[in-house]
Amino acid sequence: MDSTSLRKWITWSMVGVLLLSLVYWFATRGRIPSEVRIATGRPGGEYYSFAAYQGNVIESRNNGVSVSVVDTEGSLDNVEKLIVDGSVEVAILQGGCVDLSGFGETEQPVIIAPLFQDVVHVVVRNGRGISKMSDPAGRRIVIGSSKSGMRQSAEFLLEQYDLIGKFEEAESNYFDALPDDESIDAAIITSGLQNRDLRRILKTGDYSLLPVTDASAMEIADPYFRKFEISRGM
Repeated sequence: MDSTSLRKWITWSMVGVLLLSLVYWFATRGRIPSEVRIATGRPGGEYYSFAAYQGNVIESRNNGVSVSVVDTEGSLDNVEKLIVDGSVEVAILQGGCVDLSGFGETEQPVIIAPLFQDVVHVVVRNGRGISKMSDPAGRRIVIGSSKSGMRQSAEFLLEQYDLIGKFEEAESNYFDALPDDESIDAAIITSGLQNRDLRRILKTGDYSLLPVTDASAMEIADPYFRKFEISRGM
């Protein structure tokens, strides 16, 4: 995979990743709880890495606040832990995967800040004859956990190419299974470009990124998606 090819690989991205909370303790420092639990995602992912970094920053201020990073199945699981269980104080959410207006006044989540863009990557194993988005029909594909925003993005993409019900879902719900399970042909991965697991897999040279050639049309179909081109060298 050379840098010229990388520049031509087109994916498309979510508007952004959001940091949510049910409480207003960020507005007044004196009301910050002594323990802040942040719902993230899988260890190794961008959400988890971001939360771990921010946790270290908060604890370094010596204000008596401890931060716990909670690994989860993804965005929908995070919202459930925040609103239903109340087991975390903060959640990281993939933009557009949950209707934030659908909660009652007492449980309305507060958006603290937008974080970064998530990009939808279609990763295919080389040598399987997959060169365009119609080719995954009949293939084994990782599309993510049922409680992840990644899965919702994958299903949206597959629906645009009329592939729902025409592929086999891999038993693993996380794409790091690709190197160890050669029966998996592809994975649809929504993540930041710096995801360590994704970069490690692509660097093996055994996989390619499939271009989403209809990205411009898809961004019209859903306001949370935007056409995105991966820069040369990434």
